[in-house]
Amino acid sequence: MGDQAIAKVDRDKRDPVHALSKKIDLISEVLIETGKLTKHSVQGFANVTGINVNSVKKLRTEGTISKTNAQKIAEIANFDVEDDFWMDKSVPPAMRSRAESDYLGKDTYYNFWYMLRRNNGLSTDLFLRLRNSPPEHLNDNLACFNISGSGQSTELHQKLELFYQVVMDAGYHESGLKYGFSRVRIQLKQETASKRLRIRPTQTKPVEIEIPRSKLVLDGLDEHVPRWRLETDVGILEGEYASRAASLCALQGAEVGDKISARLLVRPMDGSLQAAPGELMPNDMKKAIIQALFLEKISQATDGWIVLGTQELTVARADR
Repeated sequence: MGDQAIAKVDRDKRDPVHALSKKIDLISEVLIETGKLTKHSVQGFANVTGINVNSVKKLRTEGTISKTNAQKIAEIANFDVEDDFWMDKSVPPAMRSRAESDYLGKDTYYNFWYMLRRNNGLSTDLFLRLRNSPPEHLNDNLACFNISGSGQSTELHQKLELFYQVVMDAGYHESGLKYGFSRVRIQLKQETASKRLRIRPTQTKPVEIEIPRSKLVLDGLDEHVPRWRLETDVGILEGEYASRAASLCALQGAEVGDKISARLLVRPMDGSLQAAPGELMPNDMKKAIIQALFLEKISQATDGWIVLGTQELTVARADR
């Protein structure tokens, strides 16, 4: 095979590009903003790049592209095909198809987003916010909670702070006995299988709460599943407990689509189920209350834990 034939084979060889379909959408968006394309369409994209319509469709479905077609796109969209943000050649081809959350190459969608918009003189400001679903509670007359963002948008790659609010009230047994909990757990869990995302607690030392003799204590330093104890050494937890001077924690390395779950839990058999001050709780009554709590459970827990509340949080673009 001659040198020219070898060169043609090399140009026609299709290389996998990480998140290629999303990158093609982004390129279309930039071409529209710069006046080179009127609207999102396969035919329009084919016309401005000079690529066959069927080849454009294959870019989306197969996630691979020839050097010839990559160069045509790069010329119209104003970027260099050798830029690591387009294709990181240090990443083995077989690994470039990994999900964004599990990908460590330089050619991530948001790195390419930044490079492409910068090259075309467009704004590179991308702000994130935390979208929290309404929490589900076992019994909101007994305990309710909410995890939320600061209410302010945060620039991409900056930390997203999370704040908590827990409201505890007493329960009443049918005999009239007033009871509650001296200790509950706040737990966050990273649901996105991301190697970037970390949940970093703001405080590592016990934080005193405004209600006397109550405190919030970091109970585990796992950056994927951190947890805290909200506890009192006098009676039961009653009233509102919330982030005041500082946040509960911060998300670092967060990107659009990352998901976090939050749970409020109690373990009544470890002594945290208490009668209110001045009252006595016989063992048979304690057993009946615990059994009733387990019957009402809203989601599965293990090792004697009962879920008092659960909530889902998602990182989203602030402008959408």
